[in-house]
Amino acid sequence: MEKGIKVKGSISVNEIGGVHVWWKYWKGNIIVKGIVRWVGHLFGIYTVDEYIETGRKIVKSKGVRRYLLQIRQRKIGNLHSLCIENFSNIGENLCLPHGLNIVINNAAQIGRNCTIYQGVTLGIIHEGKREGVPKLEDSVEVCPNAVIVGGVTIGHDSLIAANAFVNFDVPPFSLVIGNPAVIHKRQIRKDEKDIDL
Repeated sequence: MEKGIKVKGSISVNEIGGVHVWWKYWKGNIIVKGIVRWVGHLFGIYTVDEYIETGRKIVKSKGVRRYLLQIRQRKIGNLHSLCIENFSNIGENLCLPHGLNIVINNAAQIGRNCTIYQGVTLGIIHEGKREGVPKLEDSVEVCPNAVIVGGVTIGHDSLIAANAFVNFDVPPFSLVIGNPAVIHKRQIRKDEKDIDL
């Protein structure tokens, strides 16, 4: 998995375009980081990490500052087609390797060390036995264009494959493939040995 850029030690994401390749050598220099961002802003370029940083600030802000941060976040979100408005339910070290076209319901819960790729939707079901929003436990990986809806729990260390549609609970250490989705066994590396679970 491609490593992302740490944002205040809580969330890691990648830069956009060719900036990422250059950026990884200079990410520790706050002056260079500020200059790159300022030049990007002149051309209307904002990065996914700025979207997430703004979201984290909104959680802690009140009044006019909160309103202005929400406007900024929506502007950046429109550039990347991102809709992640509630960061209070998101755990540490969320990784968005390709942060485009991602929609996460305000009430959805995401655990620590999760990875979400482009085109993913975590949505709500308003009625029925699966009413509610998804909960992702720790170390879940959701691959491109997967859809997870309803009051379901995705167990820790699970992998949701690309284009999967999931509307049921998934046990830990699972591999979920297909539309409709089917649960398969997943090989997990533990203590440097492959264990077939």
